[in-house]
Amino acid sequence: MSGCTDPSAEHSMMATETPGILSGAGDSLVPSKETKALTEKPVEVKKKFAEDNEFYSYFQDREEKFVVSDYCSRQPAVGASKRASLVNWLIENKALFGMCIGQIFQAVKLFDFILSSAKEPLRRHDRNALFIACAIVAAKFDDIENGFVVTDYECVRQWRIFDVKRVQKMEAVVLQSCRYDTRIPTAFNFLERHLNVAESDVLAFMLARYILELSLLFGCFIPVPESLKADAALALAMRIHGQPWDVFVKTQSSYNQDGIEEVMEGLNQMLRRRPKDLQKLQATQKRYSDEKYLNVASLGPLMSVLPLQAPVLVSPRYL
Repeated sequence: MSGCTDPSAEHSMMATETPGILSGAGDSLVPSKETKALTEKPVEVKKKFAEDNEFYSYFQDREEKFVVSDYCSRQPAVGASKRASLVNWLIENKALFGMCIGQIFQAVKLFDFILSSAKEPLRRHDRNALFIACAIVAAKFDDIENGFVVTDYECVRQWRIFDVKRVQKMEAVVLQSCRYDTRIPTAFNFLERHLNVAESDVLAFMLARYILELSLLFGCFIPVPESLKADAALALAMRIHGQPWDVFVKTQSSYNQDGIEEVMEGLNQMLRRRPKDLQKLQATQKRYSDEKYLNVASLGPLMSVLPLQAPVLVSPRYL
């Protein structure tokens, strides 16, 4: 019948109309080289890379809205040493608030942003309440489903040094100060992005996490842009691990090598001075000495021309 089409003829027409896409006869269709090129992993990687670049650009734009300065000299109630003690306490007790490491970075960034933006010095008796409020806000809003809930204030009440009503009052201060925009980009966010696109292994990323977590305890890194800290920490970790860190800088970072090396030098000096400067603040050191975290805390820093007695500093351009 003239109205019927032979299936084999129809397939022949398809093969003619789309040369190279399908090859074969009958039911045994074999993808051609062109088809494989469209479906194999490189295309997925390229798509993922594009998505991560969009994510990276978005967070870099937001980063500019939350610039902080080294406020420690302007906030005598806090100071560099007391701030380090608060951060170490939160890392030790993050389970108290059901927090993950990303929320720790978020809480510390909120605390720094509020004190950097404050027009008046913080009163000493409000210091701890403000820090706890930042932790609670980070736990609530960074993980809506599993975050801190109202009944969890009982855990704050059990720590008698914290007054629940004062903490709740400080929560309002935190939200008003950041205009309810609590999703502030942190170095951990940028490091997560690199985990998807940079050619590095798990050990280097775990070492970079350890370096960034230690840097939370040092006030000199407060004014350094979060994206730059993440890039410098990963570059330093790759260099310690013997990987081609300069390739990462050229292909994945938005900063030039000189800028990254300045911060790398400060982070490396931090690792060298850690045994002396953080004798009593061991929460991060203990955690990353565990096999679960690949014992990256045991890896030594790079050799440096700086004397061991030299303080941990960053370039004046960030102060």
